This record gives sequence, structure tokens and C-alpha cells, in this order.
Amino acid sequence: MSTGAQRYPDFFKVFLPERHSERMLIPNAFVRLPQLQGRIPEDVILRNASGRVWHVKTRYVGEKLYFDDGWRAFHQENCLGQADFLVFKLERRNEFVVLILQLSTQCQKPLVKMEEEQAATQLVEEPDSSSDDDDEESGEEFSAGFNLQSHHRRACKSKFYLHLEN
Repeated sequence: MSTGAQRYPDFFKVFLPERHSERMLIPNAFVRLPQLQGRIPEDVILRNASGRVWHVKTRYVGEKLYFDDGWRAFHQENCLGQADFLVFKLERRNEFVVLILQLSTQCQKPLVKMEEEQAATQLVEEPDSSSDDDDEESGEEFSAGFNLQSHHRRACKSKFYLHLEN
């Protein structure tokens, strides 16, 4: 009996920061399943349990397919830690729902709430240098501007993962 809806397969991965921080291998057995016919789009969506989405590119390196560009943001913003268990459920041809299970609790990892900071922009400039003798002699004006913007941050509580922003 067919329901008319195509059932896509799932796969799992264990997150190891030393191997999966930059990209995540998609299992060859998954890619070659008859339902997929070896075709996974280059642009995919990863959706976590809260419904938040990340746009990620897939890329072949040799014979292996990886979640690549965008993967780092996904793992950082979901605070993935050592041995977190990830279940990738292919909902549509280009969309995966990712269930994140924590090794220590063997349960779904609690979602980390984003701390929104004000998106204030400050412009810092050096004072007008027209009265400065050194600048007049060199014939150069000096002006430095810095655009400082705050952004969304996550507070990862994992003892296995530390992210320092530049």
C-alpha cells in the first residue's frame, strides 16, 4: 500500500570536533541509495529541532560528498560537542532535519537560546587633523573609521568546545 509520499532515508553521524569542525562527510552508502540515485543537490538546508535553518553547500572531494560551506556555522551555532549524535532526516530532496542527541544524557540536546544584543553601530573617527602641523607638512590627511556592530551570540555550555571570535 502506497501513501503517495516518497519516504527519504535517514543517516547518523557522531560529531568529533577534530574531524568535523570544517565539514561533515555524508556516508557513501546514503548517497548511493536507490531513492537518491546518487544525486544530492549542491545547495541544501539543515533544520534543527527549533526550526531554525542553515543553508549549506555539499561538495565532492574525490569520491566523497561532504556538507561543506555553511557547515561550520551550523555546528558552532548548535554548540555541537564531542560525541554528539546527529540524526539527519531527509525531508525533501534538499532539506535535512537534524536531531542532535547528547552523549552525556543520551537524550535530545537542549536548544541554546540566542542572546540578541542591540545592533548598534558606532563610528569612531580621529579628530580633524587640519590644525595638526605634522599632517600639514606631509600633505596627508589621517582619518580612521571603525564600524563596530554587535551580532547574535550563543552561549555554548559544552566543556568540549570553545569558540573564539576574531
